[in-house]
Amino acid sequence: LFVESLDDVAIGDDPPVRVDDETAAGNLEGGYGNVLERARTGLYPIERSAGIPKDLLHASCLKGTGKQEGMFLVSRHLRQRVTFTQANLIQPLPRLGPFDVAFLRNVLIYFEPPQKKLVVDAVAAQVKPGGLLIVGHSESLTGLDHNLTPLRPTVYRVP
Repeated sequence: LFVESLDDVAIGDDPPVRVDDETAAGNLEGGYGNVLERARTGLYPIERSAGIPKDLLHASCLKGTGKQEGMFLVSRHLRQRVTFTQANLIQPLPRLGPFDVAFLRNVLIYFEPPQKKLVVDAVAAQVKPGGLLIVGHSESLTGLDHNLTPLRPTVYRVP
């Protein structure tokens, strides 16, 4: 989604988006319990590597052997560049940004409009002015009172 969305935004008259190499990953409070722990360890079933470009896979991942046969490990170097945190999106968020891009995928569908606005505002506040907020394809900000500029159906620029 990250590469696809940035490619979409680069089409047309929009200036290209520069992305720093610091990342934060989060999970809904009480959500999929071990998702963040799995991401911290960086150990995944080999099938999950299908969408990773081969050059990136070879440069940044190790193929499991022995007890880890059928798995791959994301390099420590990449994992150390990610801040993993669990947050309740309708509570004040810790200051993690500012970020160039924030993704809210498969999140907003769980909230009613008043809570959606709180979530969108809180996450957009973590994005640098001129940065992007990208929502999932099944989600929409239509009808929500926000100050974001729509660029594509799921891509918004933060003022």
